[in-house]
Amino acid sequence: MRKKGLQASVASFTAVIDACAKSGDVPRAEHWLEQMLQDGLEPTVVTFGAMIDACAKAGNLARAEFWHEKMGENGIEPNAHSYSAVINACAKAGGTGGAEAAEQWLDRSEKAGIVSDVVLYSGVIDACGKAGDAE
Repeated sequence: MRKKGLQASVASFTAVIDACAKSGDVPRAEHWLEQMLQDGLEPTVVTFGAMIDACAKAGNLARAEFWHEKMGENGIEPNAHSYSAVINACAKAGGTGGAEAAEQWLDRSEKAGIVSDVVLYSGVIDACGKAGDAE
């Protein structure tokens, strides 16, 4: 794009980050988000959601949590999708730790005023199911 003299936009960077997310390529997604910031563009909640999705797809809970926190530090209000993506990372991480983390993220979303929906609850149920925790 740049070689052709075109200016990248928030939407184009977000689309590239989302493509990385679909393949679970966290390093490449992070590269493009960092490039976006270097170019002076401000990521949106959708951009951060795509970044967190990349981490979730790769089962990298620590990075999903990192980017969720970074979103708040940048003054961007998390939404149901961003919380759901972190909960999905918890489920992918598996084990009792993943289930407990998913429940904690659900609590955090509710305290933040996010209306819990079937997607959020399904993510927590998935995490608990993978941990063998039916309670």
